Amino acid sequence: MVKRLACFFTAALLVLNSLPASSAPEYRLGDEAAEDIITPVPLAVIDSEATEALQRREARRVPVIYRFYPHALDEVEAAFHSTFVRTRSNFVDAVRTRFSKETLNADDTESKSFQRLLRDFQKQNLLFPVSPQLARIWARGESDEELEAPLIERLREAMKAYVRADTAPKDIWVGSTIHLISIADNEVLDEGLVKERGFNVAKTNFVSVTRTKNDLLNQFPIEDRAIAKYVASFIKPNCLMEADLIRELRGRRTEGLRVTNQYRAGEVIVRRGQVIDPKMLAALKQLESQVGYNASAKSGFARLGWIFWSIAGFVAAGVVAFVLVWRAAKRRARAALLPMAFSANGLTVNSPGDTAAEIAWRERALHAEQRADQAQAIVRAGLVGQLAQWMAGRMTQSLVSQRAELLATQQRAAMEMAEMAERLEKIHAPLQERLQAYEQRIADLEKELTLKNEENRELIRAKIEILRKQWEIERDQNRLEFN
Repeated sequence: MVKRLACFFTAALLVLNSLPASSAPEYRLGDEAAEDIITPVPLAVIDSEATEALQRREARRVPVIYRFYPHALDEVEAAFHSTFVRTRSNFVDAVRTRFSKETLNADDTESKSFQRLLRDFQKQNLLFPVSPQLARIWARGESDEELEAPLIERLREAMKAYVRADTAPKDIWVGSTIHLISIADNEVLDEGLVKERGFNVAKTNFVSVTRTKNDLLNQFPIEDRAIAKYVASFIKPNCLMEADLIRELRGRRTEGLRVTNQYRAGEVIVRRGQVIDPKMLAALKQLESQVGYNASAKSGFARLGWIFWSIAGFVAAGVVAFVLVWRAAKRRARAALLPMAFSANGLTVNSPGDTAAEIAWRERALHAEQRADQAQAIVRAGLVGQLAQWMAGRMTQSLVSQRAELLATQQRAAMEMAEMAERLEKIHAPLQERLQAYEQRIADLEKELTLKNEENRELIRAKIEILRKQWEIERDQNRLEFN
């Protein structure tokens, strides 16, 4: 019996573990969870938002790297001087063509013909804007150093600052400190040179190209705005961002940085009614990849809690059933045992003196044993689904109802015996008459036992047991009184 119960509950556990998950559409962001979703295994889910925030913080620890070009100032100055000299040469050629001579005197430079020459030259010249004062100096063949030198000086002063481009790549965050490095043109910039020669400079010390030009324009009077704009056009950055190197260094620093959310086995990932957010969705995808779980509102994993309590209920029902069987066997052992013959093949053979009730009882026992064998065969054949439904529906309800009926039967039998004893006491029947009454009642109940169904049999047996105990008590009292 114990082995059969063990096999029975083992099959029940296998059935519960093999319950399939129902198919339903997968969850998406913004969906509302229809059921609690529990993970059966430990999970380590990457939190994408927290990971991005962590990597962003760590990446910003690598400062932006700018490469400083000190020769940019000399290049700007040389470009401006070259343009200035070329403009002078072109103007002298125009004067020679108009006036047929190399240099002009004061009267020539004040004439209307010279003024028309200056206007025509300004329209055709796309290089340096020539002012009337500079045009007279060039036409007379005088030195223009006093006019060129102040312009170059202002240009050099503007280029002494850390001039950067107006815009930076959108994917590179610039902090309050910039790492500046100056190397030769033929050197390849790498992380080693940055650590060896680089130094930090406050971001406020860097000036954009547009701001540098505006500051230079403000140094000129209004009448020299044309010359000021031309001089400012030579301003260019002398600090260039090393975007590729910055991305490489920041990538190395953030490589492998991850933020994970840990879930223990049996922990709820999503609760019913919650709106699916990126964190929950990542956990559901991780669960799907590990155990082949279909993240759905009607998932079988959402019923793991129900399965757990079902198993606990079946175990408890098994204990109750074992106790009931043990008690029933004990009562049968105490009752009169009827002889039973066995055949060679193991089947029971009815004895000649067997009553119809005993034969029917044996047939039901055989039938029950056959049903148990069939149930085991069903389990072995893989029909675990039908067995699970039968266990969940009929077995649990039957065990609970039988236990309640047995308790009620015992209570009714005890009440009837108490009423009978009370009636006998009231009529003051002699002890011998009470014993005879007990014996007569026991005989009547034994006759009734052969005609009743199973439920009434239990009630009658309980009554007989109580009557026999009461009869023994009365008999013992009679012996004590006699002695």
